[in-house]
Amino acid sequence: MAERKKIAPLFGGIGRALSAPDYRTYWYAHVVSSHGVWIYRMAVGVLIFQLTHSPAWLGFIALVYAIPLMILGPIAGAVGDRFGARRTAIIALAGGAFICLLMTYLTFAGLITPVNLAVQVAFLGTLHAFDFPARIALIPKMVGRERIPAAVALNSTTFNTSSFTGPMIGAALLAFGKVHLGDQATAVAFLAYAISMIWLCAAVVRIKIRDATPEDGRLMTLMDDIKSGIAYTFGHPGIRQSLMFYFCVSFLLKSYLDLLPGYALDIFERGETGLGTLMSASGLGALFFSVAVALRGRTKGTTLTLIAASLGGSSALALFTLTGDFLIATGVLALVGGFVVAANISSMTLVQNATDGKFRGRVVSIYLAMIVGSQALGAQTMGLIAEFTGFRLAMGGGAVLALILAAVMAPYLWRQRTLLEAEITDSPKSTTR
Repeated sequence: MAERKKIAPLFGGIGRALSAPDYRTYWYAHVVSSHGVWIYRMAVGVLIFQLTHSPAWLGFIALVYAIPLMILGPIAGAVGDRFGARRTAIIALAGGAFICLLMTYLTFAGLITPVNLAVQVAFLGTLHAFDFPARIALIPKMVGRERIPAAVALNSTTFNTSSFTGPMIGAALLAFGKVHLGDQATAVAFLAYAISMIWLCAAVVRIKIRDATPEDGRLMTLMDDIKSGIAYTFGHPGIRQSLMFYFCVSFLLKSYLDLLPGYALDIFERGETGLGTLMSASGLGALFFSVAVALRGRTKGTTLTLIAASLGGSSALALFTLTGDFLIATGVLALVGGFVVAANISSMTLVQNATDGKFRGRVVSIYLAMIVGSQALGAQTMGLIAEFTGFRLAMGGGAVLALILAAVMAPYLWRQRTLLEAEITDSPKSTTR
């Protein structure tokens, strides 16, 4: 233990976050599950495009996944705050693993169709609506408020490290499946995601933090929680401004990941290997940028990082759509991934830091509902536009509009930097909400 304390400072924010025993237990499983997420995303995109050859279907799959997160997000946060974040995460993870096993079976049996795939993706989105905010709300409890920026950054660093290595593993799994299973190749990827979710569920069970005794869960009481959570989130000027800024950026930029399978297969005609290369390039950029933010491990200056990264990501995506050279596009996409993840980490850090502890689950769930929803709505919108204009014009036009909006909204966000970056002490738990 003493040796670990000596080593931790050498790694800046990363070392401070991993010095918390419960967070280490969780983080090991998070590494595995993050790879599973990227393998799953790659497999779903490949499968739906192979079944339909439609950009609109790519966007629709992203939308049906996000709709439950948008609708159930505020409810899920209230449930987690009242019944316990750990309990909520365990139940949701176990249900998600079951859905992935069902997807594996239907794909392997040759029974998968665009419609039943969309239904299963929607069910998975429903469970993730409860899982994501619950696990994020657990982070401050595992590490303490003073290490929140470091832990949030490390969480994102881990996820984005896997966005580099995950598509490589996914491409290898799909290639293996294609040799041995033919058209059912994606079943192997779905099975890998199911295993990763089971691993993560076991880790959450193992952490020593325990939820308090569940509070009154009557419908009217939960409705009061939801209302108070919404009122707090949008009544806080810093949180409101940060949410609205990143909502617009996410709507116009982050959809590139959902449309990338079609872009790789249609524009560059590189197949699953080309898709894996592009996704890995995006992940590599995300890795470098997120490590830099994690090592920094401070809240001060995060508002400027959010603004700069949003402007940089918009410019880089516009450049990506202008080139027809695969190697140049791969390099530029690394910048896109890096800037986008830096903006994502910065936005989440500011919201987490500015939130009173008793509202954290609800605020985080509203944040996730808006951000995931904005990405999915953006993917559906860009997918529909791409049906008529092609991928290049749809994605490029979105990038230019994102650049304009970020520039216009930046001064309003900048005025809230003191409130967003201030050190706040959690309020003691209250029995009245």
